[in-house]
Amino acid sequence: MRMLRPFTLAGTAILALAIAAAPVRAQTTHRFTDSWFWGVKTGTMTFWTPTVNHAIAPVIGGEWMITKSRAALYVAADQAFFDETSTYAAYASDGSISSADVQIKDMRRYTAALLAFPRTYGTLRPYAGLGMTLNVIRRATLVSGALESGAIEDVQSTTAPLFMVGLQGQYRRVALFGQGSIMPTQQRFLINKRSTFYVEGGVRYNVGSARESSH
Repeated sequence: MRMLRPFTLAGTAILALAIAAAPVRAQTTHRFTDSWFWGVKTGTMTFWTPTVNHAIAPVIGGEWMITKSRAALYVAADQAFFDETSTYAAYASDGSISSADVQIKDMRRYTAALLAFPRTYGTLRPYAGLGMTLNVIRRATLVSGALESGAIEDVQSTTAPLFMVGLQGQYRRVALFGQGSIMPTQQRFLINKRSTFYVEGGVRYNVGSARESSH
């Protein structure tokens, strides 16, 4: 049941967004296509390590999106706040296996993705996306055990694929959104027991056209 909790939270957030936006009938297509959006967001990150089960951390971040009629380029940066522990085992130069307990604090995530907006329901636009993330644990401190020099730094950051689904409701230049994403498990990383889940919500603002006007 704990594994389903992130999806339950995402479903609740998206349902609330749909209920709030459904009555609005303003024509927003021309304020979505070929546009630049800047946004802010907040939410939660749910993760597992060998020593931590189902940790939930608050997340804040900002994002940037360039849209076409049914697609968008999405770039974001965010930070999760936590203070937890992990363990990692590595092969030493002599072939032996060494392991250590590590204190991990906060994580920054940088995301680039392509989003698809297949349908429009009034002012509501569901979307799905696929991209890549760079994940960097801000601080990793050896607590016990032994690792070769540089071993912690090697597993303090990782790149990983990202899968995202969401729903955006727009009125004029302002859009509210809710989204959920999943990052598969990365073995050479300090957050390495199960996939990592994000549930986020926020606001995007259309700052203008992404298409150069012709003269």
